[in-house]
Amino acid sequence: MENEKKIAAGKLYEKLEIIRNNTDKLAVASCMNKATGTKELIVIYKDGETFVPLAKLLTEKDLSLLEPQFIESEIIEAVFAEYRSTDTRKTLQEFNGYHPTDKKYAKMSELLKAGKLHSLVKEFNETPNR
Repeated sequence: MENEKKIAAGKLYEKLEIIRNNTDKLAVASCMNKATGTKELIVIYKDGETFVPLAKLLTEKDLSLLEPQFIESEIIEAVFAEYRSTDTRKTLQEFNGYHPTDKKYAKMSELLKAGKLHSLVKEFNETPNR
């Protein structure tokens, strides 16, 4: 495989797709958060000796600190859906490779930035007294 690094948003897209396509291989694992010294639960992909962390399960306290960003969420979901429509990869091994149309997810980064800019302009234009 070529030595090309994928952007963070692309890696997150891949983790979500691994979850969507491999529900029979998902498990929960306990881990220690080195920053807080607390135990946390995470969702993992587990197949034999293969163990890949995918997501953190949020506590009520975690949730209370989050504020939903609905417009950004819609943009991210739309971009991810577009990538999903051209992605034939399903297994963990296939996701170790690259997306068929955007190896490092450079275009994804541009689409996300353009979408955020569009939403900021729309929000600005819809704000009264401007």
